[in-house]
Amino acid sequence: YMGPLRKGLRHYLSMIYDEESSFLLAKNFSLDMDLKVHYNFQGNTKEEGYLSAGYKDLVAFCSRLALIDALYLEEKPILILDDPFTDLDNEKIKESLSLLKEIAKDRQVLYFTCHESRMV
Repeated sequence: YMGPLRKGLRHYLSMIYDEESSFLLAKNFSLDMDLKVHYNFQGNTKEEGYLSAGYKDLVAFCSRLALIDALYLEEKPILILDDPFTDLDNEKIKESLSLLKEIAKDRQVLYFTCHESRMV
């Protein structure tokens, strides 16, 4: 199951970040057997604790999407999201909402938020 999880994580991260303009390259992220995220930067592997709170939230969100894809091969379950982007700055919110719009094309998403800046 690790192969599909890693591939899914990288897939969702690449939907958020433009590989050409971001230092956060999807190919440098990995998951271990405990589903902890690791990032390889300049030859050093770092745990997710080295990322900002916003990046941690985005990476965790993408890893959960990858887990859902790995668990549900035949069907797409309903996603219920309760304000998952609270620690994000304006740029990361735009990227996250764009990912949310993209995944909502092929599955039902219930997205709750309490702030207008996080509206889709």
